[in-house]
Amino acid sequence: MKLLIVLAFIAVFAAVNAEIPKEDDEEHNKIIAECRQKFKMTDEEYTKLRHDEVAKPNEDMQCFVNCFMESAGMIKDGKLQHDVATAIITKKVGEEKAKTILETCHGEQGSTNCETAYKLHKCLYKNKAY
Repeated sequence: MKLLIVLAFIAVFAAVNAEIPKEDDEEHNKIIAECRQKFKMTDEEYTKLRHDEVAKPNEDMQCFVNCFMESAGMIKDGKLQHDVATAIITKKVGEEKAKTILETCHGEQGSTNCETAYKLHKCLYKNKAY
């Protein structure tokens, strides 16, 4: 009986912590590489940006985020694409948390599309969307 409980716990834990499908990861990595090249982002800049350790991002950093989010379909012309964003974030955190996060972050707005994307990225990171 104890073995069944342990196995059930492991199965639930594995289901809850399922990773993003490898194809999605590969596609995201391809987009990241293309956008990094376009905006000449160094490894150090990318790492700091990814971990929200940039106090004052330059325009290229902000536009890198915009490039990634547009290429992934999360934003278009500075506007959040709720269906796509929900689907992507749900894969990481589950549907309910994704909806809550997007309700919190959907109003982020900057003076340019790049600044808007960066502000959205900061909000998503702060709310643990990824």
